[in-house]
Amino acid sequence: RTQDNIVYFDNITFNPAGDPGEEPEEPTDGVKLPITFEDTSFDWTSVITNFDGGAVTIIDNPDQSSFNNSLRVGQMIKNADKVWGGAYIDLENNLDLATYPNMSVKVWAPKVDSKLLLKIENSAAPQTQNFEQNLTIPIDGQWTDLTFDMSGANMANTYDRVVLIFDLGIIGDGSANFTWFFDDIRYTAVTTDIEQISTDLPTAVRLNQNYPNPFNPTTQIQFSLPSTENVRLDVFNTVGQLVATVANGSYAAGEHTVNFDASALSSGLYVYRLQTGSVTLTKKMTLVK
Repeated sequence: RTQDNIVYFDNITFNPAGDPGEEPEEPTDGVKLPITFEDTSFDWTSVITNFDGGAVTIIDNPDQSSFNNSLRVGQMIKNADKVWGGAYIDLENNLDLATYPNMSVKVWAPKVDSKLLLKIENSAAPQTQNFEQNLTIPIDGQWTDLTFDMSGANMANTYDRVVLIFDLGIIGDGSANFTWFFDDIRYTAVTTDIEQISTDLPTAVRLNQNYPNPFNPTTQIQFSLPSTENVRLDVFNTVGQLVATVANGSYAAGEHTVNFDASALSSGLYVYRLQTGSVTLTKKMTLVK
């Protein structure tokens, strides 16, 4: 072999159509988190599969608010078929649960205390490689946020599918009472934006005074947990009516900060209440517009 017989080559492509030298676009088989449904050019039917009575369509947001001002959302109608009727969404990439063990979904429920089961699957082996969490939707007739702790999933598996089932165990009837809306399926960071003063874990559940207070129209509420807990943080008016649910889900040990947007509320005194498995704490805050 001599130097004159050496040939170099690189970047071999196959281009059955298009301009000479133009590389074909990579095929897209799914979507990535966060899923917001805002892309009107995307064919959502290519990645959403309904099953056993569940029927998802992408529609204009019927209840735009400060909590969810998206233009488009998912609508789930549960028809009379199986008690597990729902839909699944295929993802383009595997979920990164090692980095982001929590997932959140914005939901709008037609009735109080209905439920959403969020399940993740390996599309190649959905029966054997899956993990699910089932949470109660605490309010109806308005948007709220559910946070699912997916850290219990087997990290040796890969997950590239998200499954949504509303009111598992109940057969739907296709009516407005079995019509939910959902949006903004995303990872949720375990840590908060507030700088942690100490690396020591709290020794008890604590609920701090919101800051700023008085506020207009947003404020931050901080709470601390000595261990992983299911947490619900609600806001009530002075006559005891629930006006917002700020947090509802599993939170790891440590300090957490959540934002509360009161744009839709009137000025006045409000009470916020933190509930865990064994502790209930309340504090007052003032909205001034």
